[in-house]
Amino acid sequence: MNKYRNQLAVFLLWAVCVIVFFKFIPDRQIAALLAGAGFIIWPSLFLFLELKSPNKSKIHVFALSLFLVAAALPIFLLRVIHWGEDFGSLTLFGLPAVNLHQTSNVFYLIVMVSCFYNSWVIERRRRREELANPSRN
Repeated sequence: MNKYRNQLAVFLLWAVCVIVFFKFIPDRQIAALLAGAGFIIWPSLFLFLELKSPNKSKIHVFALSLFLVAAALPIFLLRVIHWGEDFGSLTLFGLPAVNLHQTSNVFYLIVMVSCFYNSWVIERRRRREELANPSRN
């Protein structure tokens, strides 16, 4: 089982879910609340599991932590604290929320690249072991 490939699938599926939320939920704040909850829950779960793993990837821990601390949590809290206000008018430490959201997209992409990279490393290692031990096939 390749946990990173599974995580990548979850992150891609969640991105599709978020698009669907904003398309079909008329209240943008509710859609944003649901989306934000997933952007906190999934990376938190995967970070927890990664930290418990004996074969943890420092790159993946960094990517997940960066996304959570620098993007998902601040945006979610900003939206909740300023409920009812237009997201485009909000700022965090002088940084417009819209710019923070754009940065969060980059951080989310970094998380997905980390999943892809770690999945590739695992598959490469597995193939190398299969070639070295053909009797195990």
